Amino acid sequence: MLILWLGIMLAVPVWLHWRGTGAAGLSLGVAAIYGLIAAGVWLVTILPPDAAQMVLRTVTLSDQDVDGSYHDTYYVVANGMVLFTPALLFGGIGFILWVLTRWDALRHQRIAKTLFWVLHLSVLGLPLVDTIFVRRGMRRRFIDYEEAMALPIAIQNTLAGVAAATFLTIVALMLWSAIARLRR
Repeated sequence: MLILWLGIMLAVPVWLHWRGTGAAGLSLGVAAIYGLIAAGVWLVTILPPDAAQMVLRTVTLSDQDVDGSYHDTYYVVANGMVLFTPALLFGGIGFILWVLTRWDALRHQRIAKTLFWVLHLSVLGLPLVDTIFVRRGMRRRFIDYEEAMALPIAIQNTLAGVAAATFLTIVALMLWSAIARLRR
């Protein structure tokens, strides 16, 4: 399942890139994929409780209650956050880039594409590191992590920092483009 998700999340933007799609199209394409996957996860979670329990048993190896049932809220929130947040992030960036492109204001399309790829790969890497936490038994508190988790935590912090810095750079590029267009 993880390989299929990675393939879709990488193949579609690469295909759009090869077609010559701009940064706005790349961002909106990735936002649509995240949105569709998030909608699928949401539909699975609104299934009747017995069917949802069956799906959760096949998908995850997490803690169960004494009676064998899972805490649905925890998994719904965890999956929704990972999927809906990037959908909104890339959708907003894509819409603003599209407006700037239509307004003939976007400066440096190549830089915008490069920033898109850095942001996309760093955001895509965050759930991959999370699978390490889930496989090792996800702890509720940071102090409960064992020492072997130091490297995945450092990787996750680095990816999050790269994503935040890239996002701020994209926002700066968009503001710079809009101000430069207004001055013309």
